[in-house]
Amino acid sequence: GCWVRLYSGDDFQGRGMTVVGPANLAEVRSPYGTGLNNWESAVVGPNATVTTYDDENFRARSATLRPGQRYAELDDSKLGLFEDIESMRVSCAA
Repeated sequence: GCWVRLYSGDDFQGRGMTVVGPANLAEVRSPYGTGLNNWESAVVGPNATVTTYDDENFRARSATLRPGQRYAELDDSKLGLFEDIESMRVSCAA
């Protein structure tokens, strides 16, 4: 599958939102209301590559989430990740 599931808490806890690719979200909006783009953890589907951006419209810092990976903490500075995901691209492997 080509998807990413984002969680509001570390270690895949809290509210979740799944984005099915391919998708280009210039502004990430939560189904739970405005102001929830502080995602703490994520699971990436086996056929998806997710590029996240620190600002709307695919601007500012970016980080890549790799296919089939589980990220228990998105704010891991060693990975170059950040938890404020303002926009994202989900691309699918052929």
